Amino acid sequence: MRTFFAESRIAQPIKKLDFVILNEFPIFGMENWGLIFLDQSFLLKNEPIEQFNLISHEVVHQWIGNLVTNRNWSQLCIQEGLAEYMTRKLVEDAISKGELLGMSSKRLEFYSTERYLRAMNIETKNSQNGRKAIIQDYRTFDQAGDFCFGKSPLIFLSVEKVLGSKNFKKRLNAFVENFAYKNFDIHDLVGYFDDSESTNIEKFMKYEMIHGAFRIVNVYKNQTFWTLTPSVFDLPIPVQIRYLANQNNESYIIRNTTQISAPHRHKDDLIIVNAAAEHFYRVNYDLATWHRLSIYMKNWSDSLGILSLAKLLNDYCFFYGRFKNDSVLNGILLREMKENMAVILKNFHEASNFVFQNSFNCHAIKQ
Repeated sequence: MRTFFAESRIAQPIKKLDFVILNEFPIFGMENWGLIFLDQSFLLKNEPIEQFNLISHEVVHQWIGNLVTNRNWSQLCIQEGLAEYMTRKLVEDAISKGELLGMSSKRLEFYSTERYLRAMNIETKNSQNGRKAIIQDYRTFDQAGDFCFGKSPLIFLSVEKVLGSKNFKKRLNAFVENFAYKNFDIHDLVGYFDDSESTNIEKFMKYEMIHGAFRIVNVYKNQTFWTLTPSVFDLPIPVQIRYLANQNNESYIIRNTTQISAPHRHKDDLIIVNAAAEHFYRVNYDLATWHRLSIYMKNWSDSLGILSLAKLLNDYCFFYGRFKNDSVLNGILLREMKENMAVILKNFHEASNFVFQNSFNCHAIKQ
């Protein structure tokens, strides 16, 4: 954390931290200036990566939460989401350096996948109940937690991917320095991350935080282009396209327009949109592309990685009911796709030691 905030004048707001582990504590952890409370039962029953995540999160709060503080309760998840985003960066850094005993890069991939699937499933449920905005009048901390530790940190990850890590860190340093020992709201924060009128990150962040949107990008292949159409117009949407023929990634931003077109790079092109789950939305493909993806996933699932495969499976489950079985060809494609997905899910669970067994309650997969 000192390294992260080295560009600001307040690299270390306090010189000493005390940790108190309590036998019974109503939540897993709580930060105060220089004093952190932790729940003993959580530490005893959870693995090192979860322990490290909790401790890191409370340490991050010395900067995001104590040094700079959100102005009111309804905006709690801006502060918590930013702190959780930074916590996950610390976890990634510790595992990559071998500083967490027994924690491999594979476990880090599971860790990222768990959090993405949980956030997406919560977002699906909340959207169906009409609760989409991160900023709202929360009645309980448990209710706030769904947004604070689900969608909110992933919004900050998306902004980082658009701006670049160094640029993001520079802007966050400036924000912390200027709002040290003060409180802030969403309007104070987002101005530090706006890049330009064309990118319009400020508008993207405000919309996600204040209004909320269960966003979908629809992908359709025609003879010469891939057409990507967002479900929410007039809102910047970052898009990463992975061309599977050569594994190249290309990045775009859908700006104030109804769609973008990405050219074919190969006559038998096949793409995955948002394969690395760097941005937070669902992706639906035309039926023929879903069918081809199911064959690719069945034969080459190892090349995708756990997170990419999990996101595809999760999106497939969500959109299955929308596929049209209005022709003999579509009926054949749907049947073959369902059979392929059942095999893929079985292989996925075996490869991940059944960690995600409860993440796919999907009749579109079960035979």
